[in-house]
Amino acid sequence: TNESVVVTSSGGGNNNKTNDTGYYDNDDKEDQERLWPSKSLSMKASGIAIFDLFAQSMVYTGNNLAGPTIFSIIYSSVTIWAALYSKLLLSRSLTKHQWFGVCLVVVGLSLTAVDSSTVGQSIFLGAILILVGSSFHGLTYVVSEQIMTPPSSPPPSTTTSASCIESDQVVVAVPAPQQHQQRRKRRQHISVRANCAVQGIVATLALLLWQVAYTLPRRSELVLAPMAEAGTTPLR
Repeated sequence: TNESVVVTSSGGGNNNKTNDTGYYDNDDKEDQERLWPSKSLSMKASGIAIFDLFAQSMVYTGNNLAGPTIFSIIYSSVTIWAALYSKLLLSRSLTKHQWFGVCLVVVGLSLTAVDSSTVGQSIFLGAILILVGSSFHGLTYVVSEQIMTPPSSPPPSTTTSASCIESDQVVVAVPAPQQHQQRRKRRQHISVRANCAVQGIVATLALLLWQVAYTLPRRSELVLAPMAEAGTTPLR
């Protein structure tokens, strides 16, 4: 026989879940108080953090090549990319007023750069890097929201269910396997705090590793020599 979970609700609005042994089922409370995500969700959040580091590297490399004017114009397309990826991955769309606001920002930044001087070594290559990096950076916003959004659970359909009304109480019997399946689906999203923590820790460790493995051995040519040419020191 399938183990079943009995859900009892009274007029006071308090829901208590018990199994066949009469003990309370605290799985939902444990899910809500779960501070650290599962391994699969942690890997997804870590992958997003690494991907965003790659996108930011492309963007700021392009900034050095194309100059700050081109950078400010193209980088403003992050909002547009986020809206497009949100439509493709999350089936969401912006209203006409929101699209007007996005276009207004892009046009405004373009107008401010009309009389600006272009400073950059390779404008074309830098613009390509900024464009692709901005697209990837906009994608990280959408996939982060995707793993933080809990899946919508359909109403339960049971083959064996019984309900009766006695005064103001309703008792519904739901098979335990279906309850566990619904809990597993609810666990396939990460909280905002956990997502920020995982991505922040991973990005910090990745940048620290880069500084130790690459920058520190080359500190003379990358840091000390440019400082000497500028006539400055680490203290001023």
